[in-house]
Amino acid sequence: MNRILVTCLFLSAGWCRNAAAQQLLAPPVVDQKVTIEQAEKLAEQYNPDIRAAAATSRSAAAGVQAADSAFHPQMSVNLFVSGGSESAIMGSTQGVMPSQQMLLGRGAFADQNAVVMLPIWVGGARRAAAGQARWANEAAKTTLQVVKREVELQVAEEYTAVPAQDALLLAARHRLKSAAAHLANDRLAYAQGAQPLLTVRRDEADYAAAELAVSDAQRDKSLALNRLVQSLGINPASAPVVTLQAESDTTHLPALGELVQEASANRPEVLTAKLMVKAALSAISVKKAAYAPQISLFAMGDVMQQQSMRGFAGTSFGFTASVALSNGGLRRAAVRAAEAALEEAHARLQKVVLQVTREAKDAYVQLTAAKSAKEAAVTSVTSATEAYREQLQRFEAGRSTDADVLEALAARTSAEYSLAEARFDLQSAYYRLMYAVGRPIV
Repeated sequence: MNRILVTCLFLSAGWCRNAAAQQLLAPPVVDQKVTIEQAEKLAEQYNPDIRAAAATSRSAAAGVQAADSAFHPQMSVNLFVSGGSESAIMGSTQGVMPSQQMLLGRGAFADQNAVVMLPIWVGGARRAAAGQARWANEAAKTTLQVVKREVELQVAEEYTAVPAQDALLLAARHRLKSAAAHLANDRLAYAQGAQPLLTVRRDEADYAAAELAVSDAQRDKSLALNRLVQSLGINPASAPVVTLQAESDTTHLPALGELVQEASANRPEVLTAKLMVKAALSAISVKKAAYAPQISLFAMGDVMQQQSMRGFAGTSFGFTASVALSNGGLRRAAVRAAEAALEEAHARLQKVVLQVTREAKDAYVQLTAAKSAKEAAVTSVTSATEAYREQLQRFEAGRSTDADVLEALAARTSAEYSLAEARFDLQSAYYRLMYAVGRPIV
């Protein structure tokens, strides 16, 4: 009864651990207000791309541990029990190191031994393999940083897109209000014979287009929020409340040449490519080590019993030395393949440097254009606002019609819509430039 109780406790404890692990992995539902910094932390914890890259990094760390194990002694315990009319040679179970080959005697036979083996010289293969594993581990870490930065950029853009869509939706509603007023005014004028029917039909088309713009803005806002939730990796039922971000300062950036140098020095993609070159160099050393002698120390304790013979127990120790003379060109082919992999790693490094340089230049050009577009949009809004105020004053003084006022209002609404787009484009261009040069994005 006690054994059954203990077993049930162990099983329930294991189930609780599994349930707790599943609960930790389950993405949460986020419905409250979230700052952009909190959004980045949520993505770092729950985004599936980051979690997958982190798992790959842990796997590479385990590869370092596996490479280091080659420096440690190997020990195995082997038991052979047999019977029959003929002797046979039998090896230890596959995968057990160091392996054993035993001559099994006729009749009842039993043997148990323990073997310890320590490789003391393998032509530098252990050191090269350990170096290769370490470079691969460092490359996996930098690859994780690459993924984190990509997700950080994605979250920053999607986070900024939500309030940008709010601004566009507000501008679209202003446009709809203006179009409705314009249509009502011209319908009244048409009923009084002061406007032709063609003008009314044109106003109806403008109103329909304004309704479509409101519908599109509402759709785009929902889509932006869905993309943000996906980027964060949280529960799809989430509806985080996004706050309006202050515009980033784009007036104190270094010159383009300095930004390009900064990109080559800071981007984790470049560091990853450099580490892969070092790993490829170590791989060549591993392949060349197969030409060198392999020397190992060993010690064994043995106990044997055979039918019709007196059993014995004893020990043996010494060293083994082996030199591979020829394997049909297999080693030479392996070295050539490793050298080709090194050349490929060098080419990949060159490609990454060129790509990083181009991305930095492109991002700088896009930011410069976005700044000019935003300045032009601000000027346009200012001008349209002044024109609208002037038309209101003229209308109050009886020097213009309400149609002129509505035209000015529509022009201001259109300028506000363009400014909302320009602000989002500028913020997005700033984020992309920070990403391109390897600076913190948020």
